[in-house]
Amino acid sequence: MASKSPRFYAGPPLGKDTVRALDGQTWKAGQPGYFDSGYARPLATDGVVVKFVFSADQDTAASSSTVNIERIESASQQFVGYVTTDGVDTVAVIAEVGLSYGISVDTYVATVNTNETSAAAVKIDKLLSDVEPYKNKITDSPGQVVFHYKQAILDA
Repeated sequence: MASKSPRFYAGPPLGKDTVRALDGQTWKAGQPGYFDSGYARPLATDGVVVKFVFSADQDTAASSSTVNIERIESASQQFVGYVTTDGVDTVAVIAEVGLSYGISVDTYVATVNTNETSAAAVKIDKLLSDVEPYKNKITDSPGQVVFHYKQAILDA
């Protein structure tokens, strides 16, 4: 199973918007982003600022292009994401529930990095294998978790 960027799971609907993109950037749908001098920019490394997720894949954006985003407005909006340890697929374990970790981006795919605690952007709410055991197993690698972006990251 190949990792994909997070997808919306539950909570208040994400606010849809059309904004200008920063020149020369590439991203995949679901990849988190932030604003840089008024332009949408994808999170490229461990992030401590997240404002939205991209709605669709983009190969290379010109600064004059408009793109669709979905704004993350509160920590009550949950996402499903794959778990990695510094970019290496790993299983999701019950001991990670309730803990905070960083979001890492590797080849335009954002994952919950359980080895990143200094730039903790998300908090794991539950294992997807507990919610959908008929589709997800505790032994899946990469495992999937339900998480939310921490309010401090959204407000930064």
